[in-house]
Amino acid sequence: MQPLRKYPHAPEQGILAERLSRSLADVRETTPGLNNANRPLNGRLPIYLADMHLHIAALKHGFSHALNDVQAHFNDSAAYTLQALREDIAMGPGQYRIYLAVANIANHAELRSFLENAPRERFTDPAIHADVSAYDVCKTSAHLSANHTHDAQPLIQSALVRLQSGQVNRYAVAALMPILAIQAAIANGDQNGLQRAVAARCTSFAADHKKRDTRHDPEGLLDVVALGLIAVARRVGLNVDIQSPYLPLDLLK
Repeated sequence: MQPLRKYPHAPEQGILAERLSRSLADVRETTPGLNNANRPLNGRLPIYLADMHLHIAALKHGFSHALNDVQAHFNDSAAYTLQALREDIAMGPGQYRIYLAVANIANHAELRSFLENAPRERFTDPAIHADVSAYDVCKTSAHLSANHTHDAQPLIQSALVRLQSGQVNRYAVAALMPILAIQAAIANGDQNGLQRAVAARCTSFAADHKKRDTRHDPEGLLDVVALGLIAVARRVGLNVDIQSPYLPLDLLK
């Protein structure tokens, strides 16, 4: 196995190597004889497999596996996510942002369309309490993904006012503001602003995963949400020039 890439949040290689080995074994045991993600599955199994393939993609990226190998796990994650959503599985706004990002990274047209057109109630999980600004950020991602910039701009302004009002808890503000800054740069066609926003997101993402309880999470090896937004930005002629282990730009198709 290749050594782990150097990450600012300094996860331990041995722990993540064990997680990769265990995740691969779990997927093999859960889907014996499965060669692709097109086999119909029932219940919560598709979303479990979607999440596992996303974890494996991040871990394999962290250990410098071949690009097409990492991409294949993103493709499987997107396909399983679509299966799960067609079975009406519940999702909250955080999951929505990740699933749409996966759709854009994998360039999965069906999943993109499903999520771009999903009404708010489709990603309002009663078990998850989220501020209204979180839903505005989700719909902004949907509009930008569909290249409906004119629909995204008022939502960006609404979310910005809400997050700066002092009425939203600081954890939600810290989580959403870096995403909103990237979205605003895309909506405004601001190349320099996009570069600054992505650089700031890399800094905040690393800080979030330096905490003991998140330091060894597979999600901390690859910023799926930011990478998905960069994929959207590329489609409207914007790009970023940044070297970060969290943002493997070569993954974008």
